[in-house]
Amino acid sequence: MKELNDKETETGEETPKKKRKIFNIFDWFYRDGKVDEKDDIKALENPTFANFFRLMWKKLGKLMSANLIMVFGNFPIIFLLLASSGILSKTSVAPLYQAWAPLAGISLFQDDAVTSALLGIYGVHTEINVINTPTRVFFLLGLLIIFTWGFTKVGTTYIYRNLMSGEAVFPFSDFIYIIKRNIKQSLLFGIIDVILISVFGYNLYFLISNYA
Repeated sequence: MKELNDKETETGEETPKKKRKIFNIFDWFYRDGKVDEKDDIKALENPTFANFFRLMWKKLGKLMSANLIMVFGNFPIIFLLLASSGILSKTSVAPLYQAWAPLAGISLFQDDAVTSALLGIYGVHTEINVINTPTRVFFLLGLLIIFTWGFTKVGTTYIYRNLMSGEAVFPFSDFIYIIKRNIKQSLLFGIIDVILISVFGYNLYFLISNYA
């Protein structure tokens, strides 16, 4: 009789084989770091490029979670982008230059080479987007950014601060926790921030449009 091999126990039963662990991207996001917190503090006290990338790799899952919270928390931006893109609007044709109207009137009474040449230059037409009801609805939905911007900024900033200080971070729980403690401050901060960003964006758009 053959001796029991290493796969069999004394009772003659085979030992169960270890199952190969299936890769799960969420395990990679939330896995524990291989370096302890004391080593993190030492790395923060010695800010070199090597320590920066090592800490970033260790905390990459938490950073990505915070960024996803920031993106999905500011979902009204999607409505603003769709409304501004012109996909929902109707299109029409309008003259590109204001001189087209008087030139068109002159051409009714004086049709010569000069008028025709001017009409050829200043009579160019282009397509424009006409705002309709769906576009207005999406613009109104986009105004919800006033209420979501401050909450997401405060929540993600709190997560980033804890990551840098070496504290334990649970992205979603920390996000809800800090918002509950700072509801009024977050809302006020979001309103002021959105107003300032909108004014700056309008000034930049006005400058670029009228630069020529």
